Amino acid sequence: MEIYEDEARPSKGMDKNDQDNIVVWNESKNEVCSIYRPVNGWATLPDIVLEDVFELLEFRERYYCSRVCKNWYIIFFSPRIWRTLEITETTFTYLKHNIFGYELLLSHERVQLYLTRVGEYTKRIVVHPTFNFHNLYEFYTILAAFLEFFEEYPMPHLEIFEFTFACESRIPVVGPVVLGTGGQFLEKLTHLFGVMKNLKRLVLKYLLLESTDVPGVLEQVVKNCSTSLLYFELRDFSKEKCPLFQVGMMHGLRKLVITPHNVTDDVLLMLANNTSLEELVFIQDKYTIESEPVSSKTWKVVRSIMPWLKVRLQVSGLTRSKVLLQERAPVWCIMHETPYASISTPEMHRIIDNYRNTLRVYGHLMLPRTHGARTFHCRADSGLVALVRHCPHITKLYIRERISTATLLIIATEGKSLKELYVRRNAVILKSDWPKPIHWEQWRYDWLCKTARSYQMVEQAVSAMLKQKWSMLPDAQFKQLRVNF
Repeated sequence: MEIYEDEARPSKGMDKNDQDNIVVWNESKNEVCSIYRPVNGWATLPDIVLEDVFELLEFRERYYCSRVCKNWYIIFFSPRIWRTLEITETTFTYLKHNIFGYELLLSHERVQLYLTRVGEYTKRIVVHPTFNFHNLYEFYTILAAFLEFFEEYPMPHLEIFEFTFACESRIPVVGPVVLGTGGQFLEKLTHLFGVMKNLKRLVLKYLLLESTDVPGVLEQVVKNCSTSLLYFELRDFSKEKCPLFQVGMMHGLRKLVITPHNVTDDVLLMLANNTSLEELVFIQDKYTIESEPVSSKTWKVVRSIMPWLKVRLQVSGLTRSKVLLQERAPVWCIMHETPYASISTPEMHRIIDNYRNTLRVYGHLMLPRTHGARTFHCRADSGLVALVRHCPHITKLYIRERISTATLLIIATEGKSLKELYVRRNAVILKSDWPKPIHWEQWRYDWLCKTARSYQMVEQAVSAMLKQKWSMLPDAQFKQLRVNF
């Protein structure tokens, strides 16, 4: 009896692709006696690792991988890899030729086959922006019919539904055109919410509804998910100013993300009756219209009812609008995820006056597309130092504005609670242009002027103050920063 590794003799019943196996060859019987699985190799990866890999692949790629070996074929039928269903332009579609050329049409058979075979394992449905509204309408029709056909709910594990409407399109002659949801498409979406049950996370972006269409959609959500919904995001839900009173009827809601023009004093007071609400996020983008903030008197009442409530103010996208400050609100975070935002001294003073005892996170992400002043009085140095000095609870600070090395040292010195500091290296000027502070000793000011002359010395000094290794970030790394809330 002989043992062959990798180059075993071919035998009837042997897989030619199975070259990593150790084969025991019986010369007398002229056949394979046993095949041992290899200790390592792609075919013997742990099931949990293979499931994670398969989950990242598209449907067609999963099928191709299932043809590789028996182990991968078994993983193909694992419920864990079918937890997420992502709908794009090409999902469940096929090409058909007409007089205008080829077009993508939705295959009803593929959708029905998916729902009947693995629909019960689906936990999350994500609908990405698509301009083929007809295919999306047909998909919603089939999904709604599937959910209401059976006596028992056929998708018991479905907890997350995220829908982003493609509201902006570009016409060659006219240019960008922004349209909202309506008509039969909105009716079908409303019907779908009427048959979905026990959702825990619901995200609706850029629907831009008319004020008359808003109540019908939210009433269906309240009907089936008022007690189960934990996370609710309504970004640019309406075109105009329209208070969304229905969000106050979500009794189990813990986090609400909403645009400011959909919240009034009455809506906030209704939310105050929800004792489970932990965080309220006001988000603005280029589709958000101008509106008035909630009055400070209302915020005072809400803070007395819900002392645990945290409020986050956020501006994102390609917009030039400034963050809408909510006076006397329990704001713990202010983030600007737009390249056009800049720090102004009056705005910084308003932030200090209103949120000096609650602010924990402040910053600007993305690379700027605005002109940065070089003179000390026109830069944001004094505003950032005042923010850190008068808001003692700040733990995270993201700086992309042009500042000097001396300002960076003062921020690290004054920030008693500062734990994470992110600074763009290309925005830091090697300069000491601060006058001597009144409460500083002369030796301390001399140390500031000396250390500010070298980037390396500044990084070493900041590392010592933060008690961890620290360095300024190049633009490539700063551009990739994301805040995990």
